[in-house]
Amino acid sequence: VKKLTGKSAWSTTRKPRLRVVITRGSITDVPSPVVVAGAYKGIAPTERSALGAINLAIDEWISRACNRGLMGLDLGQVFFIPVTSQQMKAECALLAGMGDYGVFDYSDLCYLAMNVCYAVSALKKASFSTVLIGSGEGNLSIPDAVKGLLSGICDALHHVRPEERIKSLEIVEFNDARHRE
Repeated sequence: VKKLTGKSAWSTTRKPRLRVVITRGSITDVPSPVVVAGAYKGIAPTERSALGAINLAIDEWISRACNRGLMGLDLGQVFFIPVTSQQMKAECALLAGMGDYGVFDYSDLCYLAMNVCYAVSALKKASFSTVLIGSGEGNLSIPDAVKGLLSGICDALHHVRPEERIKSLEIVEFNDARHRE
């Protein structure tokens, strides 16, 4: 029996590699196995957000599910929503729980990104697309959000089996100025 000392049995087998692509467009138009958007507990999707765009694409299913208490959005919780090709170009959407509004920070993003990566890896998907979670109005700067997202994903990659690791991440930004930044 091999004794583990705080590291995953897979962390030393081969250094994980991750291809990162930045795309200008709507998260609902991205052909991807999984698209990810953050969601605060108790806050309805707004039309100006990625979550709102996904909600509209899937006939306001997120709003209806939230109203009925079907999903938890505490920090780190993830919730998969299957979608049809008529609704979006992705196979499914993943809502990433950001917890209570107004307290989400860098360490929360690292934790959330790690859980998102674990969830996508469990589906044995090689890639996923996401908006820059936590970089909305009054929250993390774009550089801090990118760093937090990648830090959490990289942490997760060291703790999943090599054959389950994601290989590619696509960060999607709708706003042209934010995309350039």
